[in-house]
Amino acid sequence: MDTDYVGELGIATGWGRISEKGEPTDTLKEALVPIFPNAVCQALRYRPYEITDNMFCAGYINGGTDSCHGDSGGGLMWEGSDGKMDVVGVVSWGQGCGRHGYPGVYTRVTRYLDWIHHHTRDSCYCGRRRGKLPGNLLGG
Repeated sequence: MDTDYVGELGIATGWGRISEKGEPTDTLKEALVPIFPNAVCQALRYRPYEITDNMFCAGYINGGTDSCHGDSGGGLMWEGSDGKMDVVGVVSWGQGCGRHGYPGVYTRVTRYLDWIHHHTRDSCYCGRRRGKLPGNLLGG
């Protein structure tokens, strides 16, 4: 699998607004968004220097579902064929929420994996949770 995840669908999550002028949600929400090459994002309304190799864009070019104000710091996950979820991005910034020509911009986690592994390799991790998760964990 290409570590850039270009052409794949990601699942963006966050506690932000569900519309540009709406209120923040009290339920974690998710949005299914396509990930595309930086060249596409740079050719839209963003300036080429605004989208670096440490970032990627995901969303819909014609507007619609996207991350929004208050979602920053939330994860963008990708589900592999084995059902395993990988965090591939972190909601970073964008122009408004789901605006035409302005997909969301995400931090590219793969660019920081060495740093993450270096600083977490001696950490203690919890085992896999058994049982069911609450039904309202992801709102969709």
